[in-house]
Amino acid sequence: MRKISIFIKHYISYICTGLSWGLMLLIFWYSEYKVYGGNLKTGFTYALICPPIYALSYYLNKEDRKERLEQKSKSKLKISNIINDIILVCLGLFFLWVIVFRNPYLINIYLCLSVILFYIIITYILPRKECEKKNRIEDSRWLVSIIFGILTVDVLLFCIIANPITVKEGRQLVGDTGYENVQFIDNIKDPIILESIFADCDLLLSKNEDALNFYLYRGTKYGESYGIVVSLVGRRIVAESKDENNNSLLYFYEIHRND
Repeated sequence: MRKISIFIKHYISYICTGLSWGLMLLIFWYSEYKVYGGNLKTGFTYALICPPIYALSYYLNKEDRKERLEQKSKSKLKISNIINDIILVCLGLFFLWVIVFRNPYLINIYLCLSVILFYIIITYILPRKECEKKNRIEDSRWLVSIIFGILTVDVLLFCIIANPITVKEGRQLVGDTGYENVQFIDNIKDPIILESIFADCDLLLSKNEDALNFYLYRGTKYGESYGIVVSLVGRRIVAESKDENNNSLLYFYEIHRND
């Protein structure tokens, strides 16, 4: 029992990092592929691949990095930090401008902005008295766990703030308008494709209504089969067309049936 306690105490930061990474992946995957049908763009693939590659590179080059840090003069390090800070502040302001004035539905912008804010917190708010302490804090596995936690919370907050309609809610919306046997077919990820398939409809999309793509459903009404499109952002039906009169729609069904 004592050995287990010592092992956990020694490797607790690694354990927490692994658990927080796993939780982040689970939230990313479930939100993107189960709840929103692949439309949320959380960057699940990057979150799965990049951390292990970075961790491997980090430990393979650990000794070389220590030597480089020791060789750098304090003045050069200070100038380098100032340049990095200016770049990050500019990026942060640009991301805020995009969210407020351009498109508030780009989740990757929120993720990047959170990382920048986290960097500012550990650089200027947390007290540090000496360079060695600074390097020790920045290289801590605990900070990696905190970053994973922040990114996880980011996705959850984005879902609450942006409030895109889910696949399940979209199916319910279509059913509430009188359609029966409603099936989710796939996503339409380009307004141009939407316009070409539903050329017989007057598509009047509001600002940023195409920011998170569209759900395509198939349902029946009065004994006839229809294709119905729901906007994630607008939370409404934006197009509907009878199957038998729309060869493009039937072809889209066939393609995604074979996927």
